[in-house]
Amino acid sequence: MATDKQIKALQNARAARAVHKAKREQAKQAKRALASHARLARQNNAKNGAIGKSASGTVKKAGKKKTTSKAT
Repeated sequence: MATDKQIKALQNARAARAVHKAKREQAKQAKRALASHARLARQNNAKNGAIGKSASGTVKKAGKKKTTSKAT
């Protein structure tokens, strides 16, 4: 039969594992939130024609692009 000390050690280990798992899960959530925030910010920048990265990751210049007039 396991002694009181061994039982306590097992319980502690299990608790520590649970805490670690929770912390990891929390970190994952935070990372996800941050990524989503960055993605939204990029999309907004692209929409507003700001200089920065667009949603697709390409660098956007401010203002409209001028089309070259074609000679007829």
